[in-house]
Amino acid sequence: MIHLDLPFVKRITKSMIILDVTVLAIYLLVKMMSINIGLQVILSTLLLQGITWCGVTDYFNCYSNLFFKESTVVFSDTLKVFVYYSICSCCVYLCTLFNVLFPREIVLFIFNYLLFFISYILLSRLCFFSVRKYCREKGGIVQNVVFIGGSDSLQEVMRQMNEERYLGYHCVGYYHTHELESLPLTYLGSYRQLDVVGNMHAQSEAVISLSALGVDEVKRFCERAENFMIRTRFLPEFLSVGKSVVMRNIGSFPVLSVRNEPLEKEGSSLVKDVFDFAFSFLVCVFVLSWLIPIVALLIKLESRGPVFFVQDRSGRGGSVFKCFKFRTMRVNAAADSVQATRGDARITRIGAFLRKTSLDELPQFINVLKGDMSIVGPRPHMLSHTKKFTEVISTFMVRHYIKPGITGLAQVSGFRGETNELWQLEKRVEHDITYVENWNFLLDLKIIFLTVWNMMRGEKNAY
Repeated sequence: MIHLDLPFVKRITKSMIILDVTVLAIYLLVKMMSINIGLQVILSTLLLQGITWCGVTDYFNCYSNLFFKESTVVFSDTLKVFVYYSICSCCVYLCTLFNVLFPREIVLFIFNYLLFFISYILLSRLCFFSVRKYCREKGGIVQNVVFIGGSDSLQEVMRQMNEERYLGYHCVGYYHTHELESLPLTYLGSYRQLDVVGNMHAQSEAVISLSALGVDEVKRFCERAENFMIRTRFLPEFLSVGKSVVMRNIGSFPVLSVRNEPLEKEGSSLVKDVFDFAFSFLVCVFVLSWLIPIVALLIKLESRGPVFFVQDRSGRGGSVFKCFKFRTMRVNAAADSVQATRGDARITRIGAFLRKTSLDELPQFINVLKGDMSIVGPRPHMLSHTKKFTEVISTFMVRHYIKPGITGLAQVSGFRGETNELWQLEKRVEHDITYVENWNFLLDLKIIFLTVWNMMRGEKNAY
């Protein structure tokens, strides 16, 4: 078996970066020369596109650990890169080609370039994964790994890495106080034999269960291991607490977090905030500016009371904010405590239409501009419901880690409206937490699209 040569892997990765940049640059160069654009414009466009590509791919770690990432993860990262790179490319071309080409020609140029771009990237990744799969099956690209400890978590990792060969690891064996009969791996000896691990397993990886060794023993082992180019990894003992354990830094100290929260990153949060503000501003100017007077007139003609229904709702971090909606019910004392139900007598005729089409939620774009809400996120609940649901579901407040949204993953997945049974609430919270832990810009766009689609076709749970 030929084991993984890390310098070789790095050379392959660098070659892929150079190949991607070169192919895209050559296509762009040929395309721009064919339409007789000046040399200065060509060079400035190539430079900006190169910087953009390197910046976007570095931000998403597009080339990181390609030999060990699952194909689905890489393709997901590739789609993210495509979206952000496309947006940046449009800005670059508008700036450099605005005074050179007609608007129609610029649009056609951008379309052709992006079509070639996504075709090339997907094809190149498919070829790479085909070669990688072949090499792994033949034992050509694998990383040696030894395990230290025998905890349940570590045993689970050992079995997975040993059985799922596509991950690219060769499990050499494990060190423990005694041999574990349930494990199909080679028993290498007790912890006292770790002093020779460097000579036997140079250029391998060592995965250590934190409960196996004391602090001094771990420190001594790490120092010795690095002299033999053994990379040390630590496995936490609480995988059952959360499968998405991630590393964070508090100052210079690394800490483990039991939940992955992409919106904790300043860059991700900035992207979401900028999109929220820009999109909401456009809606307020081009939609609400004429829709509010029309809806206000219809509401006033049917029933007495205010045009807007303003209610205290639970926001990010458990804060309280004023949530705006078009009033869809007759004024009643139970509005702050009793949720609307199917066939609710309090709902007016215009209110039924607004609720069915979800138009009653549109004033919440004002909340987004104020910074109280986001376009996409967990739906905000009445304060009384927040208190009640917290007592029923232990993870309910996790959904308050981020801003509430006008629409959300739970809503487009069929979990909107009243919650008569506990399982409905559990599913809604489950989807909300999934959104919190897996946010990305593409997911927001998908949810917005599905929301608009559902508005046009109508929803059975909208009443």
